[in-house]
Amino acid sequence: MRQSTPSLLAWAIHGRVTVRSAVLGPVHLLLLLLTLVLLAGCGGNAGEAAFTRFVAVIDAGSSGSRLVLYERIRDGQGIKVEQRLTDTGGQALSSFESNPQQAGPAGVQPLIDKLQQALKTLNTPNSAVELHLLATAGMRLVEARNPAAAKAIYESARSVISASGLKPGRIETLSGTDEGLFAWLDLNDLAGHFRNGTPPALGIVEVGGASAQIAFATTEDYRPGVSVSVQGKTYRVFSQSWLGLGQDQARLSMIRLHQRQTTADDAGNPCYANNTSQIGGLTAFDAGIEGVFIALGDFNFQACQSLYDAVLSPFGVGAVVAVPGFDNVSLVGVSSVNFALQDWQASAAPGMLAVQLQARCTGPDAYGAQVLPYLGRNPPGNRFAQNACANGTYAHALLFGPQGLKLRPAQLQSESAAGVSVNWTRGVALAGT
Repeated sequence: MRQSTPSLLAWAIHGRVTVRSAVLGPVHLLLLLLTLVLLAGCGGNAGEAAFTRFVAVIDAGSSGSRLVLYERIRDGQGIKVEQRLTDTGGQALSSFESNPQQAGPAGVQPLIDKLQQALKTLNTPNSAVELHLLATAGMRLVEARNPAAAKAIYESARSVISASGLKPGRIETLSGTDEGLFAWLDLNDLAGHFRNGTPPALGIVEVGGASAQIAFATTEDYRPGVSVSVQGKTYRVFSQSWLGLGQDQARLSMIRLHQRQTTADDAGNPCYANNTSQIGGLTAFDAGIEGVFIALGDFNFQACQSLYDAVLSPFGVGAVVAVPGFDNVSLVGVSSVNFALQDWQASAAPGMLAVQLQARCTGPDAYGAQVLPYLGRNPPGNRFAQNACANGTYAHALLFGPQGLKLRPAQLQSESAAGVSVNWTRGVALAGT
């Protein structure tokens, strides 16, 4: 005896299949149900099935690791990405070079714990969140000098991520090219270029601890370059990274070069302000890398920039000026470029950076009498204040110097002046759109 099928069977998945017959036999009904199951399994609407709402990124930098959780939201203009959590308390993956088996339990697990706590408040299961663990220049250096340790570090990290129930994404060292690209994506999205259809006219120049990056839109036929699709449109981006030109690594190279050039043990480093009075009991400047200290400073802007020019020279940074689009791009200084311009109150007028450095860092006891009051930093032992004259001069050499990018000051603005806070991890979430 035939029976009428229930009315809910009149429609298939997402309205893509319509059942025309009102009455089916048992065999036909079984075949229909199997068809519907197969359609659902294949993703009757592939876009819906592939859409990832929550993306978490662990930024494993050279000085520490931080976790960011993003929510990707669809609206009438496409997809927007909003930050839901950030935690900056993680250890750098590269710091586990001597004990790589602890990278997962001690370096990654504490951040996963914070993420899982946040997901409970969002009523979101772990399995719904894609987690990327992406290291930057610190791990690039480890991979170059100790590949076995780098491999063991990632094995340890993968182990705790697999046990977390989170959906593993990319777990690897991010290339410098991708780091620049993702920062470029974030900057231009913050400026509204992708969502309102205007050309992505902004570029980034970024200095981290161990590497520096530049990225900006170029022409389709230029090589090398990176193609990326955002909100349904494809862009070609020039993205270049220089491992060794991060603020800390460049400062270490500058110090080593000065030591090689100096015969007298007490010769003052020209990138550090004089501190003969040893304000606050500070007897030597902490260079902030590899336990190096500078006993005497005797700041001289030209001499300091000459040292940094020599550090920059082998990298061929100036070749970027030949890339199509470079002359007209407006660059935003990110990370340590931004901090240097802020420190020396040159965010609104980057061309004043050299003037400020020479006025504040030069002279007897300049560190206590001029540098600290100008920076507004206390106590005298603040590591960032101790290195501010050196870092500011390096930023000037990279941005404007003869071995650097040779920028016109009008081409550059800082993050603070632009009213944005660029984060390449958000670019990772954007790239999934």
